[in-house]
Amino acid sequence: MDGTLIGNKHIVAISVNCIEGGRDCQSSKNLVPVGLFEFPKESCELYRKILPKPFLDSLSSVKYVRLKKKDIPVKLKLGGDFMNAVYVFGLAGVQSNFPCIFCTQHKSKLQEPDTTSYFDVQKEARTLEEQKLCLKKKDKNCKGYKCEPLFGDLFEFSDYIMDTLHMKLRVYDIFMTDILHYASRREKYGKEHDLEMEKKIDILNEHSKRLIGKRVFFAYDTKEQIIKLHGRFSGHLQDLLFQNFPYEKLLDGNAITDAKKLVYSFREILDLLKIDPLKRIKTLKAACVDFLQTFNAACLRNNVTPYLHIVGNHLFEFDEREDLGAFNMQGVEKGNDLLSRLYFSSTNVAKKPLYTMMQKLYRMLEMDLSPEERGEMLKFMNTQVYDIEDDDFVLLAEENVQTNDKLPVVENDYEVITSGSNDSSSDDEVIENESDEDAISSWFNLSNRKVLTANRFSSFKKNKKS
Repeated sequence: MDGTLIGNKHIVAISVNCIEGGRDCQSSKNLVPVGLFEFPKESCELYRKILPKPFLDSLSSVKYVRLKKKDIPVKLKLGGDFMNAVYVFGLAGVQSNFPCIFCTQHKSKLQEPDTTSYFDVQKEARTLEEQKLCLKKKDKNCKGYKCEPLFGDLFEFSDYIMDTLHMKLRVYDIFMTDILHYASRREKYGKEHDLEMEKKIDILNEHSKRLIGKRVFFAYDTKEQIIKLHGRFSGHLQDLLFQNFPYEKLLDGNAITDAKKLVYSFREILDLLKIDPLKRIKTLKAACVDFLQTFNAACLRNNVTPYLHIVGNHLFEFDEREDLGAFNMQGVEKGNDLLSRLYFSSTNVAKKPLYTMMQKLYRMLEMDLSPEERGEMLKFMNTQVYDIEDDDFVLLAEENVQTNDKLPVVENDYEVITSGSNDSSSDDEVIENESDEDAISSWFNLSNRKVLTANRFSSFKKNKKS
């Protein structure tokens, strides 16, 4: 679950995957989209207002998956960044006295490593029961709880796993901000200070241009009187920029050593996350605790942000209980790039762009099927079909679907869902087949369809009638 900006539209994309399949299932081509929603901006109130209740109920209704005639229970978990958890669980966020999304540690104690837990109630872990009790007291933002969670009691706080990609981005942003603030200190006045700032900016721009090109640049903000970074400073660019960083030319005294130690300590954590836990020379817990202690002792910043607190208290817990690679949102970010390309590659204006984009995504999923998978799909279509009606699953033979008059048959069902391009004519055809209620709805979800017949997979039939 992640938000992205496409043009002037703020889109929240929700997708699913099977984390049991490992890290490969998190790639963009293996993610299955379930909804695209447009928001004016992200907030707890707008999430509850825009996300339709039938859509939320459809997620909570998933209890079992049938595989080889066995009903396998499904355990749903959530993955995302810090702010997404704030909106989903109805928290007050970083402005609260209890800013962490996993525990109720006060902001004055965030710098203490390995003191709280994200699942152990005895170590101040958040729970839905505690949230209900705090909301009943009607105290403003009691322990950081602002309102009821978006999905009700479907997800516990321990079911949310922090995304390591956004964690890396935010921590590197903290390093860069602290280094630039320290380098912008006013030790001289007048023209001498301006010349010194220009010299440091030239050093930074030369270093940036040599390693990552002209994607980012540094400039002096005369209003705030600090050096600022401009441009899109993404993850791989951050890794490159901090290689052979000119600490000695920008900082002085203990700040040089402290900055080097911080970057090295955090890189050690990132490297450990890539190694199998059984093959690690140093435990991730020890590395996380050392990192937060190093940050506390550094002379760059006094306060610890929630992300730094999560690294020092909860990151190693995630690693012990889950495969963090299966929750990495690199594939989701690639999917967001794909959504941008789909939106801007349209040659004609679509009346329902999100609907058309979902059509394209599902067509792409179909094209990824191998010949063997298509053969299995064809075999399934020639023998049996699931017909969904009133949420009851009934096994029907294909001949029964053709002869039973009581069952409503959807003509060209597959084409209604997936055909068409980003032009106005295709949208007109889709709208004609929709009811007024569907036209009002701004979301797209395959679970809305009451009947799925053999025609749903008509494109897989060998002798398809023209």
